[in-house]
Order: sequence, then structure tokens, then C-alpha cells
Amino acid sequence: MKISEETIEKMISAGAKRWTKGGHDSLYLNAEQLGMMDIASEIKSIRLRTGLTQTEFGQRLGGIPLRTIQNWEYGARKCPDYLLGLIEYKLQKENLI
Repeated sequence: MKISEETIEKMISAGAKRWTKGGHDSLYLNAEQLGMMDIASEIKSIRLRTGLTQTEFGQRLGGIPLRTIQNWEYGARKCPDYLLGLIEYKLQKENLI
């Protein structure tokens, strides 16, 4: 998975370890950060299934700011578990997923 340098720096400041050997970068994440990446990929997957842009997705969900959607998808911030469930419920009721 390709992660932006900005996200890597945020994860390092939160306790991840960066390791380089033989020209390859590795990032060792703690359990919380791994959970964030799982939720990040889930949010992005849901949005892609709707066919909406990040902006449209946020607007459809009641005005969630673009930057919040971006932070969730890039793993810079964690979407709360309960909210992920509510998002799925809403989009299913609207037949978007």
C-alpha cells in the first residue's frame, strides 16, 4: 500500500517505526495504527462503491468536510467505529451501496 509522506510522518510521531534496508522503506505500525489503516481502506472502499467523489461523499453524509474524509481515507485520523456503521446504514437505505 502506498502511503503519503505526510501520513507516514504523522504515524511516526504517533509511535510507528521507519526502517530502511537495501533501498526499501518499511513502516512498523502499532496495533492502533493498523486498525486505523483497516478503517481507512474500508471508508475508501465504501465511497468508491457509491461512485461519489470525496466532496460529494461528505456532502451526502450531511456536510462532513472534505479534509475529514481525506484524513479518514489516508489514515491520518480514525473514523469512529460507530460512525462507520451509521455511514454504511445510511448509504444502504439510499441504495447507494
